[in-house]
Amino acid sequence: EDGQYSIPDLPPGSYRVVVPYGGDLVGELFDNHHCAGGPPFGCSVASGDPVVVQDSTTTPGIDFQLVVGGHIAGRVRLVPEGTPPDSATVRILTPGGQDVAYDLIDPFGRYAISGLQGEYRAIAGASGREGQVYDHVTCVGPCSAELGTPIVVGPGDDRTDVDFDLPRLGAIAGQVLDSLGSPIPGATVGAYAVSTGGFIASATSSAHVAYLIESLPAGLYTVTARPMHHEAKIWGGATCTYSESCF
Repeated sequence: EDGQYSIPDLPPGSYRVVVPYGGDLVGELFDNHHCAGGPPFGCSVASGDPVVVQDSTTTPGIDFQLVVGGHIAGRVRLVPEGTPPDSATVRILTPGGQDVAYDLIDPFGRYAISGLQGEYRAIAGASGREGQVYDHVTCVGPCSAELGTPIVVGPGDDRTDVDFDLPRLGAIAGQVLDSLGSPIPGATVGAYAVSTGGFIASATSSAHVAYLIESLPAGLYTVTARPMHHEAKIWGGATCTYSESCF
């Protein structure tokens, strides 16, 4: 209760010592290096001052004075319903995309993450909805922290306006037909983001029903069909071979 600690039975050597977090307090790496969220993302352990331990001795004075950190808080809503999702996760990341902390929303769609100090990005996700990077940037494919608006948190700061509005996901559907208009089963139909050329999702065609590529964020896509024993096609009629890019 007096704040003292002891780590016994350490072999002689050089160590780094860290208090990863403390509720509303910012974690700290000895000596006086802030480590919000704890290592490895809140700080690099290698950047701490070395603490030398010798045989049969106690190294004193490895003290910490934790500062009160700031908070990031807000709410998550569904669009267009305006109601909170049944469940959603909000992640706090470094500008480089490394996770620092996360929280699950309460029944009212609210979340709060404490013990922070520095510059961050925030990402929210819920089942069946577009992922979103703060401030209201839709994720086409995996969410990237680099697309987010910086959230700067100082000691004791309360950022309570980091909100998310998650739209419904869309879908692409259709048929894969041969030159005679007959359905081609077993074709792989892929959706690629026009903005990046990156693959997003795919589906397989059937002889009886249309293919359906689900859970697509709003955006522009290139759609390709790769039937077995047929030429691959880009939606709109262009032909590509298996040795070429189809977008």
